Amino acid sequence: MILLLHQVKLQWELLAGEQVVDRGEVTGISLGPRQTQRLSLPLSPAQKGAGRSLKVRVVLEEDLPWASKGQELAREHFSL
Repeated sequence: MILLLHQVKLQWELLAGEQVVDRGEVTGISLGPRQTQRLSLPLSPAQKGAGRSLKVRVVLEEDLPWASKGQELAREHFSL
């Protein structure tokens, strides 16, 4: 089964230690095979720095035959 990118959204959280200080999501991602896209998150320079990290999740935007809306497909955690 092929997963189309309009069926997913990217959710992000900015953390200071264990505390969430900002969050958001990116929808409407439109890419074809072997394409890339640069995304900008609305983070101010004051939000970046020591002890800060970024959690990113890709979740389903809609119910599909094999999984429910909100199902996590991928995640990553980055130090800033």
